[in-house]
Amino acid sequence: MSYTSGGSANGSPVGSLTGHGRLSAKAIYEQRKKYSSTNFIMADTSQYSVNHLVTFSIDPNENVRTVEDALRNLSAMDAKGKIWTQEMLLKVESNKITLIDVESKDDLETFPLTTVQRCDAIEGEKRFPSLLLLVSQDMTQQKPDVHFFQCDNVGARLICGDINGAISDFKSGKNAMRPNALRFSQEKMVEQAKSPPKHASVPQVIQPTVIYSQVQKNPEKKKSTPSSMGPVGSPAEKVNGVVPAQKDLSIIRSERDVEILNHIFDDIELFMAKLKKSKEALQVLDQRKKSRKSKRKEAGEGLLTVRARPPNEEEFFSTFQKFKYAFSLLARVKTNIINPNSQELIHFLFQPLETIINHSGGPSMASSVVNPLLTNDAINLMQDTLNPKEMNLWKSLGDYWTKPRSEFPKNSSISAYLPKFTSGWEPLQLDPDGHPWEDSVELQHKHEELRLQQSMDQAAQPPITNGLQEIPEKQVFCTYDFVARNSNELSVLQGEHLQVLDDSKRWWKCQNRYGQIGYVPFNILEVVPPGQLKNRTNVERDDPVAGLKKTPPPTPPKKSHRPHSSSQGSWDSTDGLPLDQKDKDRQSQIAVMNDELLQQFSKRNTVHTKQLHIPKSLDTNVPLNYESNPSDVKNWLHAKGFSEITVNSLGILTGAQIFSLNKNELRTVCPEEGARVYSQIMVQKRLLEDQKLATELETVMNKQKKKVDEMTQSGIL
Repeated sequence: MSYTSGGSANGSPVGSLTGHGRLSAKAIYEQRKKYSSTNFIMADTSQYSVNHLVTFSIDPNENVRTVEDALRNLSAMDAKGKIWTQEMLLKVESNKITLIDVESKDDLETFPLTTVQRCDAIEGEKRFPSLLLLVSQDMTQQKPDVHFFQCDNVGARLICGDINGAISDFKSGKNAMRPNALRFSQEKMVEQAKSPPKHASVPQVIQPTVIYSQVQKNPEKKKSTPSSMGPVGSPAEKVNGVVPAQKDLSIIRSERDVEILNHIFDDIELFMAKLKKSKEALQVLDQRKKSRKSKRKEAGEGLLTVRARPPNEEEFFSTFQKFKYAFSLLARVKTNIINPNSQELIHFLFQPLETIINHSGGPSMASSVVNPLLTNDAINLMQDTLNPKEMNLWKSLGDYWTKPRSEFPKNSSISAYLPKFTSGWEPLQLDPDGHPWEDSVELQHKHEELRLQQSMDQAAQPPITNGLQEIPEKQVFCTYDFVARNSNELSVLQGEHLQVLDDSKRWWKCQNRYGQIGYVPFNILEVVPPGQLKNRTNVERDDPVAGLKKTPPPTPPKKSHRPHSSSQGSWDSTDGLPLDQKDKDRQSQIAVMNDELLQQFSKRNTVHTKQLHIPKSLDTNVPLNYESNPSDVKNWLHAKGFSEITVNSLGILTGAQIFSLNKNELRTVCPEEGARVYSQIMVQKRLLEDQKLATELETVMNKQKKKVDEMTQSGIL
């Protein structure tokens, strides 16, 4: 017979920490506090924090006949994922050993030293590096029990030496061996208290299911390691004055979100393991109570009692919150994860959700969980994904699970939710540029609220139908320059206004004032408030020519030879986004019409009664290369329309120096225009690369032509 324990009483994690996260300061403080309060030595009493793994009864007629058989069974059970740990305190006194419940401080089991037959420390096991073995049998037991404890805080060898010293002194009646053992243990504990273990290397709760999701990346790119990005908040290392390419911020955010999801799944599995442990221990306890003849408590029942204790209401509540948060986060990253995808993970989560609801006594507890409310995207994902059985369960949980936050009145009690993990792990708080990460789910809530507000404002304002230009459904202005990299994308300038045709994806389909249509990344676009939008339209109606520029917007540079990111699942490229052929034809026609119209304006020499302000296009004829001197740099900055502060700050640099600066360094020097300077420098670099390729090709062709001419003159050809 054997019985095992479940997850630790205080919800301590299993396995080691992975990923880029870290233990929070509070978790480290609690860890140190717990270490000092649970592990101590006073006079002839010592106490250690241990994890009980399993207890076997040795029976010659069963498969556990010896201690060695018990050890083999331990490894076999662990391989099947049937070992669950139970944290407790092991107290050693001069005449007995006591196991104490961490939460209630009640005595679970007491072993008089006369009943302890063997105590050994087993080290070197891969899964259990510090294992304590204790064999005991009292007068009421027909068979001895073998108890296994994992000792992470204080090594099994120290505890074993303490116990064997106490047994030896108890039998001899002398105080000879234990004082030395206690002194040695005290020294080691003081040393360990200064730097307690980072994490318990205890076994996994169950065999890991493939529940993690991978962020879709270009298969041609090698996976970046954390070390390749450099320390957070600091610029990456330069190689020969050139800043190496970094991951796109959207990819890093997606990886961070997936890491949060994985920790949520870990916590749900831990909770499920505690439920399973509790149920199994309760069954064994009931069988013992039915089979025993006396009311006297049998050996081992104390351990079974604490293992049969179900999770408390607070743990149920926290787990339900993580389910709701996971649904919204899965909707947020659904275009960026594979293996499995968001829909498969929704189905996966509903299996434990149903079990936990049943263990909580029905849907009433889950229905009372208000925060976090789901996003509108999460609601749509659930409606499109759930099968009839799952749909019925979901609907039974009420409005707090089936309605998005945007449908609830704004209330201060509904605040942003941030999950707290059992392990104390926290996601990274700063992005590679040193800026705080905003929670992805909360970001999605804000985006949906803004979209709802815009639709309400537009519904309240009747469109202008006097034959002039109507107010478009949604207009945005650009916060940064963007250069198109393919025919699907649209080049834009900072401050340029665009009309949004489709904002259902992370690349928004937009149309500029020239009628050109293409995709622009949404994170460089700001929505124009309805009031400003109306004023802007009135100005254009009064003076329609004022909105025209002399030249169309910048055309994309020559195609680069570097590979683009995969469009599937990633949104740093638009290769996979559809652009209708009629849109392309319409773009071409409107561009021709605009050119003809602008030529007519340029031919007119009559004096206008009203001075028109026509913004000048950027002068791209001013050269800038790696050999440019400070004067050339200053002229180039002037030509690009930068402010005097920016020109004076950067005009002291040579061409090579300004090309070597990264975005962070430019922002430090020019907080307002640093990002735009960086964008223009990148465009100039690409132009120089194309010119260099053209020059090299011309040189090769000239050499080949010269060689052919020489052969012709010599009569060979």
